Amino acid sequence: MIGAMADRLPQRPLTHITGYQAVVALQNVLPRHWIFRECPPDYGIDCEVEIVSPNDGAVTGAVLKGQVKGSSPGVSYKRHGVSVASNTVRYWLALPVPVILIWVAGDQPIVRWLDVRHYLSANDTLDSVYSSGQQSYTFNFKGAQTLPEDAWLLKELALQHQASVVEMRVSQDEQVGGQFIGYVVMVELFDADHDRWIQWLRENGSKDQLVHDLPFAFWVKHQAETDPGFLDRVRNMVQENKGRGD
Repeated sequence: MIGAMADRLPQRPLTHITGYQAVVALQNVLPRHWIFRECPPDYGIDCEVEIVSPNDGAVTGAVLKGQVKGSSPGVSYKRHGVSVASNTVRYWLALPVPVILIWVAGDQPIVRWLDVRHYLSANDTLDSVYSSGQQSYTFNFKGAQTLPEDAWLLKELALQHQASVVEMRVSQDEQVGGQFIGYVVMVELFDADHDRWIQWLRENGSKDQLVHDLPFAFWVKHQAETDPGFLDRVRNMVQENKGRGD
């Protein structure tokens, strides 16, 4: 009876089984104290890994995103690379955290990984992801890192990225403080509209303003475009300091 109805029941494709087994294999080789979060069906992201300190169990907030690729039993990774659509690669590069590509292969799974941005940069293909009409990119796992042996490199990747983000924010905050008068002018006279400020400087600015204020206004424009919360922080800073002076 069941056999006769099999063609009318949902089927679980081999790709789903292979994908599930690959995710399980990855979990099994990560340090047990790390946090592994499996993501729901997404645009090229299968999981998130957060680093946890082994000494005191402190959750660090340093995270990585991962895409897990599994190969069928009996397939050797040495014979294959992993092909990824260009739009997915661009999505990975747009994420604010490092993305790793993981390949799980073999009957007794070997788990290998590579840092997507570093791989593309090392192979001089980072710029072409945006400029060429290439439909996909093949990632060659020859020489890729392995797990669990190279888990410490994953930790370093996550922590270094976290440190760079903190450093960037500190640098921005210092820039905010160092150019306070310029921010007051932009907020009070141009309602925090950097484009209006730039236009005014171009049309009416003195020589000194064109030399000093205009480059700073363009810097503000760039910061606002890359950091959605930047202008709000500037407004708050100006308002708070104005309140102290009243």
